[in-house]
Amino acid sequence: MVGVVWFGPDAESHRGLCHGGAMSSLMDDFCGHCAFVTSDAPWSGATVQVNVALKKPVKVGSVLRLVGRVTKRERRKAYVEAVLDDGGEDPEIFAKLEGLSIDGVQMSEQEDEISKRQWEVHTCDKGRRHRRDSGWNIKPGSIKLSDFDGET
Repeated sequence: MVGVVWFGPDAESHRGLCHGGAMSSLMDDFCGHCAFVTSDAPWSGATVQVNVALKKPVKVGSVLRLVGRVTKRERRKAYVEAVLDDGGEDPEIFAKLEGLSIDGVQMSEQEDEISKRQWEVHTCDKGRRHRRDSGWNIKPGSIKLSDFDGET
């Protein structure tokens, strides 16, 4: 999985630098999502261990790349590794994650629309298959950049 992150002013800790807790929280959330997308159903799991090594300070306002994957599965256990970097050819690394999520954990006993969600499999125009949470009512091509910033 690959994501893009922007650390805004609310993430500031020391004189224009991002708080390590904000970076660790991001890595924790990413660990869970890596495990979710490889599980049988959306939102059926929990991160139980997160080890984050903060390698370099991140300036507030930075746009960075987050790359991660499930490296191993043992029954319900999903082992995840991720790197927060600048996205360059020889990337500058800001943080590394090693995490463990458990599949099939229900965090709520509530029976509602969220508990009924399933994975939908889609194929992009380049032929790659990806899964999307059935609760995300986003259809391919329905969102344009101009919907957010007023430009095309």
